[in-house]
Amino acid sequence: MAINHIKNKTARVTQGGYAILDSQWRDSGVLLEDSKLFYITDGEIIIRVKDFETVCRKGDMVLIPAGTSHDYYLSHLARASKFWFHFSIENESDSIFRYYDCPIKIAVSGSDDEKIRRLFSTVTDRAQKSEADELLKLGAIFELVHFYIERSGAARREEGGDEIDRVLRFINANLSLDLSLPQLAAVACLSKNYFIRKFRSRVGIAPQKYVSMARIERAKLLLANSNSQVSEVMADVGFTDSAHFSKAFKASTGYSPRAYKKVAVHYL
Repeated sequence: MAINHIKNKTARVTQGGYAILDSQWRDSGVLLEDSKLFYITDGEIIIRVKDFETVCRKGDMVLIPAGTSHDYYLSHLARASKFWFHFSIENESDSIFRYYDCPIKIAVSGSDDEKIRRLFSTVTDRAQKSEADELLKLGAIFELVHFYIERSGAARREEGGDEIDRVLRFINANLSLDLSLPQLAAVACLSKNYFIRKFRSRVGIAPQKYVSMARIERAKLLLANSNSQVSEVMADVGFTDSAHFSKAFKASTGYSPRAYKKVAVHYL
């Protein structure tokens, strides 16, 4: 029987690679508009979601679905290395992970290690490719996600999300706009107070906090992976005052927007 939510799905990768991590690799309140998948090849890292810490070790695959607020840092071992990429599999902004309750990590058996490394290498290869090679990359993304869902035994939801999912998609598609609480509550078709409570319970943070974090994360992505000027990025993510933008960006990243664009720390 065909599964409707799998039909016509498209995949894309925004960034990825192989990283050897040190003590500088840490961040808090990270909120990505794309999902993140990585495979740990050495050491340990810790992922914190909603105050729950997960220790991820060599041989673990880790999945952070889009819109999941999380912290990450190294364990006491103070070292790790990983393959990683940011991606989406969707149709009209309808993410596949709305349909599955996936765990943060799965363990990869030794017999599958070579295959998983090969698939990650295919996805993250930055060399100029032919159209046929790009098909291999897309196939590798789908194969990795299939592997993750199948091995995790993730339960499939019959319905793909709720009104909060609708609001999350609306926010990520309209970050350049003035996103007010009444407007977001109207998108959810809920009263403002009930919307705030339900959003906080579902996402773990207040709606306006989510909007602020989503704007900074989009700005980081644009600054690191485009030729856009800082002023253009500022407008694209909904800031109208450059001083406010710089202050908010530096408070989140420790860098001014211009400094961040120069260093372009891709493994973040």
